[in-house]
Amino acid sequence: AAEVAAAEPPPAAPAPIEAPKPPVRAAPKPAARPAAPLRPSDGAPGPASAAAPAAPPALAAPATATPDWRAALLAWVQAHKEYPPRARLRGIEGVVTVRVTVTRDGHVTAATIEATSGAISLDEAVLRLFDNATLPAFPPAMPQPVYSETLRVGFALQ
Repeated sequence: AAEVAAAEPPPAAPAPIEAPKPPVRAAPKPAARPAAPLRPSDGAPGPASAAAPAAPPALAAPATATPDWRAALLAWVQAHKEYPPRARLRGIEGVVTVRVTVTRDGHVTAATIEATSGAISLDEAVLRLFDNATLPAFPPAMPQPVYSETLRVGFALQ
């Protein structure tokens, strides 16, 4: 008769090697709260105040341009924009995205290129356009003292 050999269990797989775990750090403790103020009636400490915590300051509505001022600004740009002669002769066209910061009275305090047209002459023409420029003053509906607007100034040959 055939003998049935007892099956031996397979050898145990070696335990996987684990990377050492970083030490656990305790969370920083919150700053201590000041003690409850003295009650003015007898000078003895009173129970903790149940006053609600101070509300965060309200966020001011973002300053925006009125449609009338924005239309006046775009009209000003079209009236004062000059196509660089060399770019015109070479058939160079493009759009420059510029961020302009203006005071209430229309004085330009900064102009920066946000996206180039790819042609230095067109980018420089836009910066010259706003250099020491006086744009339309803010209407009463724009109470902010300073406003920044991002514009796309296009140069296209007709």
